[in-house]
Amino acid sequence: LKSSGILDKVTKKGTSSSSSGGGGNHLLSKQNIVKNIPTQILVNEGLLHFAHMDYDLAEIKFNNAIQIQRKDQGEELNLQEGGHYNFQNSLLLDSIIDSEGDLLVPCLNNFALCALYTCRMREAITLMEALIREDPTRYLTHCIVFNLCTLYELGWDNAMSDKKKQVLQLVAKRFSLHDIGAESFRLN
Repeated sequence: LKSSGILDKVTKKGTSSSSSGGGGNHLLSKQNIVKNIPTQILVNEGLLHFAHMDYDLAEIKFNNAIQIQRKDQGEELNLQEGGHYNFQNSLLLDSIIDSEGDLLVPCLNNFALCALYTCRMREAITLMEALIREDPTRYLTHCIVFNLCTLYELGWDNAMSDKKKQVLQLVAKRFSLHDIGAESFRLN
């Protein structure tokens, strides 16, 4: 969380929609935003350990944060009420929490970088590729693409590296991920 301003934004958004007659149960509340605080603390601790070149301990912190986020997302992804998909709650969730609340992608990226710094480059590549296979629209971000393409350059000769980057670019194109610039793929 950047500041308490996001909490105020969520509270105002929640009260304005309930005063407009929408009523009901809102997904966004201070409780939902505050739920990320333990994860953010683990991420911050992981970053501190990473900065002090204690990659093994940083990896443990990022892994703990990943486990918390995966467990929480399993609970939060249930956007249904009464067996029907609640589109309004989904839009509200995406509009406020998407950039502030989802710590899973940065945690996974940092975890993979820890694996790289502990001389387990193939494991880092495998982890990032597995994420992309799991859900390309979620995990194929600019940061993941750039880091993965850098790892391809470090781990393979130019021909194989370019082939892997082109496959990654095709996946991004297939899923219409236009926000990932061509420079992210590091193709010549």
